[in-house]
Amino acid sequence: MPRCLVIDSSEIVRKVASRIIETLDYTVSETASVNDAVSMCQQKMPDVILIDWHFRGADTHEIVRSIRKSESAKHPYIIYCTTENDPVDIAQAMSSGADDHILKPFDRAALESKFALVPLTTN
Repeated sequence: MPRCLVIDSSEIVRKVASRIIETLDYTVSETASVNDAVSMCQQKMPDVILIDWHFRGADTHEIVRSIRKSESAKHPYIIYCTTENDPVDIAQAMSSGADDHILKPFDRAALESKFALVPLTTN
């Protein structure tokens, strides 16, 4: 079963996203901690990462870049999750290594459409 890591400072967003993603036949882990997220990726890289755009004291774009620089054989599909429809910020996220973006608040249909684009491979 493919794995997804939800990284968001909001417990509500994490729970809602996790419940929806689990119905798409993913095993879901979640965290509000950037340090825990990095550690989890180092232990076993997920297939998909849903990452919030803002963390106090952390640069989301740098986190995405560090995941991309990881020596893992797996190249996770990263969905940048934002509340702002700012084309400059979204472009920066994409150039940092995000594969796609989604606007919050999202619903089941929005998440399903993003996850339908995930190219799953067996690594």
